[in-house]
Formats: sequence, structure tokens, C-alpha cells
Amino acid sequence: MSTPTLYIPRSSGLHALHPLTKIAMTGVFFVAAATLSNVWWLLALYAVGLLPLAFWGQVFRPFIKSNALLIWPFALSLFLIQGFFARGTHVLLQLGPLSLKEEGLWLAAHFTARLLVWLGAAVLMMIVTRPDKLMLALIERGMPRQIAYIILAALQIIPRFQDKAQGILDAQRSRGLETEGSLIHRMRNHLTTEVPLQRWLKRALRPRKPDTTYVHGRHRAPSAARDQGRVSPNWRIQKVNPFCAGVSSSSCWR
Repeated sequence: MSTPTLYIPRSSGLHALHPLTKIAMTGVFFVAAATLSNVWWLLALYAVGLLPLAFWGQVFRPFIKSNALLIWPFALSLFLIQGFFARGTHVLLQLGPLSLKEEGLWLAAHFTARLLVWLGAAVLMMIVTRPDKLMLALIERGMPRQIAYIILAALQIIPRFQDKAQGILDAQRSRGLETEGSLIHRMRNHLTTEVPLQRWLKRALRPRKPDTTYVHGRHRAPSAARDQGRVSPNWRIQKVNPFCAGVSSSSCWR
């Protein structure tokens, strides 16, 4: 079975760039998005910076699709929370004790635009960069292999969640669950996919007992732990998974 990854092979100039160059470009977008404080400037950065790069890399359609799948759960949460609970004086809609305020919507739009640039830059780098070449480039520059492996595992978290969510969704469909139809209908059935996915995540994060053996009156550590003090790959992935748990819900909406 192939390792899950967002990488899409293309013969483009963006793919041919050195992995560290693409990391530097991603860092520039991260810093620019954190610096800009205007919604329109952030959207312009996405439209003028990231979209042409995706077109140059011949991954425009998968880039847009991946961004849409990742951003909408965060955007929906931000607009609901900030719109109804942020402080403001310009009320647009009154729903009992709750009021939808213009200031809250602008605040949510600002956070969403910034998150769109961050996610777009990260997704674009993962789409046009082979994980093995990225890991090799980091090691050649002097980065320890353990840290390079952690970065590689982090890049594979999103596709792992997407594959697991798609497997759960296919299993639910085989049992007769209707996943198509209106947005309200899909949101109602979303819980049946989210709960198994969260249970799988908890099992993946559950600490495992060391596989020790009793030799000559003393407990002997497992060979994997004795091998030059290396940390097992499963432990690394478990440490990285919590940082990406927020994207699990978006994987169910393909």
C-alpha cells in the first residue's frame, strides 16, 4: 500500500524547484499573512500570489478543491462564533437573545482570509513537493533525521485523515446511509462519520506499553528503543496528530 500523500506529479517549473526553495516561499506567505491586517490585502495575496503559482505548477483545480475542503469548516465556525458573540453595535439580525453583528462578521472574514493564505501556502507546497525529496533535502542541510522524519509525518497527516474518513464514509454508505442531497441533510449525517473518525484518532493517540522482556532477573527494553536511542515512528506520528486534528471534519466532505 502506498503512503498517503497530497503530492501530485507534474512536469512543471514549480515542481522542479528545490524543496528548500519551496519551503522558503511558504514561509514568505506565512509571514506576509501574519503581517497584513486588511481583509482585501489578504485576499489579494491569495489571488495574486498563490493562484498563479498553482497554475504554474499545473495543479490549479486540485489546489482549489483542497483549499475549499479545508477552509469551509473553519470559516463556518468563525462566522457563527464571531458574528453572534463578538462585541459590536451594528446589529444585522436579531434571533432571540442572539444578535448577528457587522463587526463580528468583519472579524471572522479577517481570520478566515488569513487562514486561507496559511492553508493555501501549506497545501500548495505539499502538492508540488515529494515528501522523500523534502526529507532528503533537510538531511543534506544538516537537520537531524529524527526532526526530518517528524516534519515528513506531519505532512502526511492530512492525507491519512482523508483516507481514513473516506473509508469510514464508504462503510457507512454500504450500510445504507444517504450521504448525498441537500446541505442540511449532509450536515445531519455528518455526525455518523465524525464519531468513528474521532474514535480512531483516540486509539491512535493512546500510549502504548513498551514491549519488554524479562532476561536474567532484569527487564530488557525492546530492540527498537535500544537501537541508538531512536524513538519509534508510531510515537512520532502520535505526537504530531493532535496538531492536525482540526482538519479531520473537512475530510468527510469530498
